[in-house]
Formats: sequence, C-alpha cells, structure tokens
Amino acid sequence: MPSPRDHAAVLALQCQGLGLPAPVAEYQFHDTRKWRIDFFWPASRIGLEIEGVVYATAPGDARLGGRHTSRRGFADDLEKYRAAFILGIAILRCLPAQIHDGSAILAVAARLKRAPTHDTPTVPPTSDPTIAAARPPRKRSRAADRRAWAVLVDRGVGPAAAPAARAKRR
Repeated sequence: MPSPRDHAAVLALQCQGLGLPAPVAEYQFHDTRKWRIDFFWPASRIGLEIEGVVYATAPGDARLGGRHTSRRGFADDLEKYRAAFILGIAILRCLPAQIHDGSAILAVAARLKRAPTHDTPTVPPTSDPTIAAARPPRKRSRAADRRAWAVLVDRGVGPAAAPAARAKRR
C-alpha cells in the first residue's frame, strides 16, 4: 500500500497538471481539538480525507480494519466531520486507490470550480445552467394551486376525497 508521502506526491502532481492550487497537508482546522484534515484548500474550504481502513487480503478481496472501523474510532471520525461541517468545511472522503487513479482529484477539481472563495460572493452566477436548474421553481399563483388541488380531489387523492371514499365503501 502506498505511504502518505506517496499520496502527497501524487496529489501535488495531479494539482499541477490540472492547474489547481496546491493543498495544505495535515491542516489543523479546529482551535481546541488536534483534528487534522489530510489535504485542505483553505481559500475554498474544501478538505480531502484519505480513509485507510480498507485493505486487501487477496486480489479482489477488500476487508475493513484499523482504528476507524471500531465503534469508538468511527464515532470520533463522525465528531470530527461534524465539527468540520459546522465550520463550513466540505470534506471529500476517499480511498488511497482513488488518489492514485485520479478520481478523487477530479471530484475536488469539480468542487473547486464551483466553490466560492473568501474573496468571491456566495451567490452563484445565473449563467451556469446546472445551478439555474437546481433553483426552486417560481411560486405558483393561488389559482394554479386550487386547480392542482381540484385535480387531486377528483382523482380521490386529496383529503376532501376521503369522506367520499369512505361513503363508497359502506
């Protein structure tokens, strides 16, 4: 299994090749706890955690092991991720193989392109079609709501249809 130094070297080359800023390794993100994020992009508040809990005993056979799979270790990791979430840090968890095959850095790159930095506004641009598609629809008029409700009642789905349905069953 590659060492953490190998992960850092591979990640540095991948960032350079994709034109991404270099992450800070072993970034301590909490003031009072000694929690660290394996790799962190401070301007965008994005972290990358490499989970070392999966190991192979034979080709194609993956098993869980290590501190992170114990109840206590798992609970401690959840506490750490919750604290990061509260502090506004998005963490991508990945396996070592995902560092080496490039899938982890591609996910980080996609998020870095969309993440606001401390210097940019948090309102997404309307020119991005994926953001515009994710916005909630415009508020419908009351007349449109009444028409939709009437259709549900006619189909026997709405609450006003329930007494009529009970009467039919008697």
